[in-house]
Amino acid sequence: MVKWFEELRAFADSMEICKYVTRTGLDFTADDVYKIGERIINIEKAFNTREGFTRKDDTLLKRFLENPLPDGPSKGHICNLEPKKAVEEKGIKVLTGDKVVKALGEKSVEGIIKDKRKIKCDAVVLAIGIRPKVDLA
Repeated sequence: MVKWFEELRAFADSMEICKYVTRTGLDFTADDVYKIGERIINIEKAFNTREGFTRKDDTLLKRFLENPLPDGPSKGHICNLEPKKAVEEKGIKVLTGDKVVKALGEKSVEGIIKDKRKIKCDAVVLAIGIRPKVDLA
């Protein structure tokens, strides 16, 4: 959700329009808007990396990390920057940096095969990370 808003805001900022105006007179699809926003964010991150910023510098404001949320479905919760740890505390095993060769099961996931090893599971989340190409900035 944060990534989605970040890219939408980047697109709106690049168009020099009010973030609440929905009619610009330009012909963009929703996919165009998100792709443009994502590219802007990637260029900003590449620039920051070139200038010496690290992942440690890419964080939320202190108030989000220290103050419980005042209302809504997450009322009373504090943002967690260690989602892997929070998920593992609930008894869910998280594997990162692994290559999944094959998903097993007919109508639902029953396991995966990873580098000749079979792992039984009932859910798989696949994600691909990126490294910014800093020579573009």
